[in-house]
Amino acid sequence: MAGEWIGNGTSAVGVFRKGTWYLDNGNFQWDGCGSFPNQDLCLVNSFGAPSDKPVAGDWTGNGTSAVGVFRNGTWYLDNGNFQWDGCGSFPNQDLCLINTFGAPGDLPVAGAWGS
Repeated sequence: MAGEWIGNGTSAVGVFRKGTWYLDNGNFQWDGCGSFPNQDLCLVNSFGAPSDKPVAGDWTGNGTSAVGVFRNGTWYLDNGNFQWDGCGSFPNQDLCLINTFGAPGDLPVAGAWGS
């Protein structure tokens, strides 16, 4: 997984493992979980379940990537604050696309198709 987590115009790597996100701070080495961006960002049990399929993209159009997951045909997209705020009024809460695009078993893909 790759994304522009910091806002400096450069993508960094990330891993989604059993419901936990590990996002590199841009130096391409493991610095441990801690104060981002001085250390890597670890989202432990805060956005996604172990069986979810991870996705990353710029959902808000601000040039910075946010995380998301795809579960049984539903998209759960973070509003950029790297925590679960519940489905609601985006961008104040997270964006949930319930059975609107995709079916269970599909592989999620994000991109800027019209740009």
